[in-house]
Amino acid sequence: MTKTFTIRPLSYTNFTNREFESLMVDTGQLLEVFAKAHKDEPMYSKHLDSFRSKLADFQAQLAIV
Repeated sequence: MTKTFTIRPLSYTNFTNREFESLMVDTGQLLEVFAKAHKDEPMYSKHLDSFRSKLADFQAQLAIV
């Protein structure tokens, strides 16, 4: 079964930091599902680890504010 996803451009200028964080958390969850659906190939895991790291850094910056 093939799924089709529509990606629409978003206006980032209207996002608050918390809204952006929420979007990135949701994106991270989607990426994890995608990686698992593709048998956890190392290529996907490598990029997912990088994404998680950058998201954690962003969340740490928000915690300071």
